[in-house]
Amino acid sequence: MWPVQRCAAKKEVSEQPVDPDWSARFFDYAQDISDETIQVIWGKILAGEVERPGRFSKRTLAVLRNLSKSEGEYFVELSQYVILYAVVAENDVLFHSYPSSKVRSLSDAGLLNIAPVDATFELVDPKFMMGDLCIYVEPDSIRKMRNVIFKSFLLTRSALELYDLMEVKTPDPEYVIYFLSRLRKAGVKLKTSSEVLNRML
Repeated sequence: MWPVQRCAAKKEVSEQPVDPDWSARFFDYAQDISDETIQVIWGKILAGEVERPGRFSKRTLAVLRNLSKSEGEYFVELSQYVILYAVVAENDVLFHSYPSSKVRSLSDAGLLNIAPVDATFELVDPKFMMGDLCIYVEPDSIRKMRNVIFKSFLLTRSALELYDLMEVKTPDPEYVIYFLSRLRKAGVKLKTSSEVLNRML
């Protein structure tokens, strides 16, 4: 269904046991999966839950169980537009390259809240990722970034949990330029890991 990240090193297992009801539901849902890619996803969910019980909700198990192949592919495509926990959806910057029909499908699948909200992006540290692109914000600009509001769709909790399992994609350049230009106009000092993009901003 989608490419998944594979653990590079063995993770420590939590001493806290996995909830029995969660385990029962997991094995009930996963037992009939025959597709190898989807089996890997289910396996990573189990490994993540053993490592940190409560990491994946039972709702996420249900969402994944009911996810169609096309919805999974739409979610992979959407990943190049995810910023922390949301997708900027103003001035048609998203719909220019990502059809609204796919947005509605992901909403129906329980992965995306499509009622636009005023979102700000608050950082814990001065670095964040947009796909495989690293964005560096100067420390004295972090507060300014909090004041820039974007009309956005928020990912659901299940979407965020599943997003962490995916391989990052190269973000859409037009989308990146729009987002970062808005920040720069607000006085946010930043640069990216791409010299090409830095020259375009």
